[in-house]
Amino acid sequence: GQRRIATASTPGEADDGTMDGSYRTSGQYPEDIHAYADSASGGLGIDETGYVDADGNDVYYDANDQSRTDVLKLVLYDLNSAVAPREIRLMAIRAALEEFDHDDEVLHDEELELRADHILLQKLTYAMCIDPSSGEVGYICSALEAVYRAGRTRLAQSFHE
Repeated sequence: GQRRIATASTPGEADDGTMDGSYRTSGQYPEDIHAYADSASGGLGIDETGYVDADGNDVYYDANDQSRTDVLKLVLYDLNSAVAPREIRLMAIRAALEEFDHDDEVLHDEELELRADHILLQKLTYAMCIDPSSGEVGYICSALEAVYRAGRTRLAQSFHE
């Protein structure tokens, strides 16, 4: 099945309701976000709700689409790189959760191939050390649950890696 490409710069809302914009730019969109998105995603543009083509039409992908792999790699890179401040970490986690929240086993298999579970477990360990009762822990657990909707064979492999 096809699914709309989620944006890695999904606007989020912190516990205090102040976070907006892209976590890559600390809440401020760059002056020319379309040029940034074009360079980062191989010709795709970006708007407030996701990726769009040059004509402003929503971009969809399926399990064999290279653009989905590229977006996934960007989301995972940003998730892995987001350490401090907390707001940037939360935006990266929420963007990953949005990307992983679907029911396509093939896409979840790809997420595990790119080691999304390892990155999320690292983030969970860090969050548990800081504040085990935070909403951040809940978001990470939700993202892990989504990634683990993969096929049985790939899921079993991930537990032996």
